[in-house]
Amino acid sequence: MSRTDLARLMDVSPGRVSQILSGDENLTLRSLAAVADALELDIKISFVEPKGDGARRPRGLGDGSDAFVYAP
Repeated sequence: MSRTDLARLMDVSPGRVSQILSGDENLTLRSLAAVADALELDIKISFVEPKGDGARRPRGLGDGSDAFVYAP
């Protein structure tokens, strides 16, 4: 998909899409949601706590969902 196509789907300018894709700015959840909506994708956010050795281990939330956290 071209930047122009994504811009049309998001109802923003191609320049705005370039800003989002450049990685030079902190995106808001609203911006991320707009990209996901335009691409018909879901957003999945994980919070992780670093371990002393740098390793992270997944741990399910135990609520029957596919959500998980990384924990020691």
